[in-house]
Amino acid sequence: MQLQKVKLLTSGMLFAAIGITTGNAWADTNKKADSPHSFEAGINYFHFDYKEDLTPPSKSTEEEWLPGTRLVYTYKAGEATMPIYYRILVDYADGDTDYDGSTQAGDPAYGTTDNTFFTGELNIGYTFKGYVDVTAYTGVGYRYWDRGDIGGPGSYSEEYSWGYLPVGVRTDYKITDKLSGAVDISAHYMFGGRIKVLFSEYDPTYNNGKADLGNKMGWKVEAPVQYRFTPKWSFVATPWFEFSKIGRGDNFILTDGSTVLIAYEPASETKQYGVTLGFKAHF
Repeated sequence: MQLQKVKLLTSGMLFAAIGITTGNAWADTNKKADSPHSFEAGINYFHFDYKEDLTPPSKSTEEEWLPGTRLVYTYKAGEATMPIYYRILVDYADGDTDYDGSTQAGDPAYGTTDNTFFTGELNIGYTFKGYVDVTAYTGVGYRYWDRGDIGGPGSYSEEYSWGYLPVGVRTDYKITDKLSGAVDISAHYMFGGRIKVLFSEYDPTYNNGKADLGNKMGWKVEAPVQYRFTPKWSFVATPWFEFSKIGRGDNFILTDGSTVLIAYEPASETKQYGVTLGFKAHF
């Protein structure tokens, strides 16, 4: 009996020592400068809602839940160095949306549109460190939307592209040693908007139209929550919302050599919201 008590006491002391050692190892890791580099890979699931600024039935809309992927590299300098912040972000998504629009004659038309979306963004900023870290940043971004087979097969496609200047503020805060959160709010100032209308897909005798788009401001809000289950790895859940607008495009000509049509891209707005789930490596 005495021997069993000694074994139990020894086992208890051993587990306590392991727990203290593990806790101290995590505490020592936290005391050191945090890993300045991180790379996140995630799966995105979001709702896409596009509406043209026209009176029905002339307008068209696109709406659906879509899957996507996100890759993010971040550099955030530690306490002992200049608190410079860098981020490279890439978003990609594709899928069908429900189309509600009209024909060239103004008759209602319904179907699906095959879409591809790409966003690339580069940020540079400065972090003000304190009880919470506040990072002010700017940079440059690029967006591309391939709106293929609008309304279904046998139709035509449109390609949108534009650059933008992001200006944002990100606030990072700790909840516990392992759990942290952030709020990231940014304005996006669009520039160089262009559209290419591939009308020859619908009628090979016609040309493809090109025109400048009206540049408008949009904005985005993200609220990531991060659980750091080891010093080198985290799980990240990021709910987000984005609003963007495109101004009326310039007039352009569509012609088959005899008939001449004057066309333009109407003003529009897009609302997107969703959540990104991913893992982040710290190094």
